[in-house]
Order: sequence, then structure tokens, then C-alpha cells
Amino acid sequence: MENNELEEMKAQLAVLNDKLEKESILNEKLTTKVLKSKTRIIDTNKNVSLILDILCLAFGPAIIQYARVQFGFPLWLGILAIAFTASDFIANLVLYMGINTKKLMNEDVVTSVTRLNKFKKSHKTMICIEWGIATMLIVFIIVWAWHILSMQGNILFIICSGITIIGAVWITKSAQKIVYSACDEIIEQLEERE
Repeated sequence: MENNELEEMKAQLAVLNDKLEKESILNEKLTTKVLKSKTRIIDTNKNVSLILDILCLAFGPAIIQYARVQFGFPLWLGILAIAFTASDFIANLVLYMGINTKKLMNEDVVTSVTRLNKFKKSHKTMICIEWGIATMLIVFIIVWAWHILSMQGNILFIICSGITIIGAVWITKSAQKIVYSACDEIIEQLEERE
């Protein structure tokens, strides 16, 4: 009788171990799926930033030349804007190459968490510098435009400028929050995995 109970207990233990193993595999797959979706957010933000910079670099000189010919837009301001866009492109490229989302799931947790935290800190610094430079450029452009358009449609210009600036700030802040939230969730998932 005791032998039968022992065999029955062994069979139940084997079933339980099998269930735990399947659950562990399922949890690992779910964690990997969540991590991939969060890293996709970071990659999407990278791609959008780089594509916008490339478009600005590709079409910016023609737009600046048109503004120079039609409205007397200052060449130095155009060169500054192009240089700012080029430096933003390079900064984004370097920043996102440092994070390399493909490696996050394959390296040890401490290294991944450290890289994610460094990325967030560097990204915040980059955004602060960019907004400082962009604000100066916007002020120069508004002063120039105010002078040129002083005799025509100032109200429309002010409204359009305000909407554009507010929209750019809102879009940038929203994208920042989404990326930082994704980084925090990745860190949380990685630490739970350990």
C-alpha cells in the first residue's frame, strides 16, 4: 500500500514539475514578447528622429535658398539651422547606437539596466541642449520674420508660429515620455527576469 502511495506521489510530483516547467517557459515567452514590444517603441522613436533629420537635411537647403531669394532670409541663419539639424542627426545616431536594443535581451541584466539608465540620462541632456539651441534659432527667425512681415499679416504669422512651437514642444515631450516609460518597463522586466 505504501509503495502505491509513493508511486502516486511521484507521478503527481512529475505532473507538477511538468506544469511548472511549462509555466516557466510561458512566462519567459511572455516576458520576451513584452521586451520586444518595448524595444520596438525605442527603435520607432529612433527611426522617426533620424528620418525627420534626413528630410530636413535633404530639403532644408532648398527651402532656405527659396527664403533667401524671395524674402532675404539671412544665409548665416540658414547655415546655423542646417548645422543644428546635422548635429542633431549625429547625436541621435550615436545615442541610439549606444543603446542597441537588439542586445538588451541577450546580455546580463546589470549591463542592460546600466545602458538603459545611461541612455535616458544622455537623452535628457541632449534634449535640453537641443531645445536651448532651437529656442535661439526660433527667436532669430521670429525676429527676422517680424521685421520682414511688419507690414503684412503679423497676427497670422504670430498664430502660426505659436501653434507650430507649441505643437513641436508637445510632440517632443510626448515622445520623450513614451520612450522613458518603455525604458523603465524594460528595466522592470529585466530585473524580474533575474
